[in-house]
Amino acid sequence: RGNPMSAEKRLHLEQSAKHWEALANEQENTPPGNARRDCYRKTAQSLRMEAQDGIARCACCLKPFGAHRSDI
Repeated sequence: RGNPMSAEKRLHLEQSAKHWEALANEQENTPPGNARRDCYRKTAQSLRMEAQDGIARCACCLKPFGAHRSDI
């Protein structure tokens, strides 16, 4: 790879993922709370994936940004 991610950016992504996980754990066990919990956990997952491989992803579908278009 041409531009490896710095250790500082990787740490920032992991800290951000932990923040989203903490928010997920605070949600109430109600339909709206469950939806927020799922969204927050997917956000954390996308950040951790980016920390591993440097590819930013959509938090909803985990596809790399730009891969949503049907003509790609």
